Amino acid sequence: MSVAPTHIVDINGYIFFSPKTIGYAGKPIKIHASLLIDFLLSVDPKTADGQAIIRDIESLRSFANTDIGGIVRPKDIEGGPAHKKRLENIHATLNSMVQNTNIKRERPFITKNVRVYYYIDQRPGDAYRTVYINEIQVRAKDVADAGGIYETFVKKFGTSVEKSGQTDLEGRSVYVSGAEKTPADAMQRAKEATQLKTPILFFVPEQAAETLTVYRGNRPAKDLQQLTNELTNIIQKNATNRVTWTVEAEGASLLDRALKQVTGSLKTHTFNFINAQGNLPRLVQSLKDKSVDLTGQFMRMDYTRKKSLTGAVVSTAKYKNALASQLLELSGSQSKVPTQQVGDVITGLGMAHELGRAMNNTKINQILKLPQALRGSKMTFVDVLTRVRG
Repeated sequence: MSVAPTHIVDINGYIFFSPKTIGYAGKPIKIHASLLIDFLLSVDPKTADGQAIIRDIESLRSFANTDIGGIVRPKDIEGGPAHKKRLENIHATLNSMVQNTNIKRERPFITKNVRVYYYIDQRPGDAYRTVYINEIQVRAKDVADAGGIYETFVKKFGTSVEKSGQTDLEGRSVYVSGAEKTPADAMQRAKEATQLKTPILFFVPEQAAETLTVYRGNRPAKDLQQLTNELTNIIQKNATNRVTWTVEAEGASLLDRALKQVTGSLKTHTFNFINAQGNLPRLVQSLKDKSVDLTGQFMRMDYTRKKSLTGAVVSTAKYKNALASQLLELSGSQSKVPTQQVGDVITGLGMAHELGRAMNNTKINQILKLPQALRGSKMTFVDVLTRVRG
């Protein structure tokens, strides 16, 4: 049994992944309960895709590399007993160092459906070396289109949505999409959301948005960092221009990342959010710090947009108290809001009724408490997922 390595943080937060991974057949697999919300938003076990993802993770029972290796003990050592003893001690020390280094190595397991990052350990109570999953990324289907600025161009036989070199946004309306499969899909949504025939689209492809989930984001994909830089540069170049932004779903998380790199004021910019996801209080604070006018119904829920609704409701409920306090401050009120009244406050401030309803969503609030409640539970991760999904 190895010494408990420091890389596995909060060991008591891990539970078995599924009934098939408790060690009766193959290696045991445990996953941190804090990953439940991300997984819940991304995976439906009732669908074929959801079952494929679960099977891929369960296959780690057979495929996880748990060989911690070592240095072969020297044979036929010449010399006296003292010399042999010293060499054996050196071998034992080196072997321990190799095992300790190897066991701390994070290992990736990648399939067409998921990326799993795991460590190996055998803690007190573990009958065998166990796979400890500390991150899962549900992979998007491959897409050929890069993210960034797109426009609709008139062609001889119709119109085409194409990548654009447009950088001057003076007087323009820009739609930052949620995760979409194609620019054409995103442009159609842009026209619906802005009620304009020719909005500028900032396209967020599904691949780049893989790590733009409500809870995660500490391991951004390379595509996401490039996209963040592109949005940052566009905003910075137009800092003094009049620009209207409509931002939906994962696009709000991308904007949050980009604003960290933008300097100066954006007081001539207007922002509107639909089903915004991510750390909403941090996003609002970044906009306030850049002198953006946040009044009226700048943030709303669209219950017809099922694709982005769940993530938005979870984000709103998770950060409801901090968000309500910010909105009260924006309205000029210094009052404190009782937890049970935050939804009413949002509605009273002129925000959409649906936004207030999301804050007081009893089922979502119960789900948000699950990661803490599951600590040390005998229920498996998949059991909980199936129950919550219904």
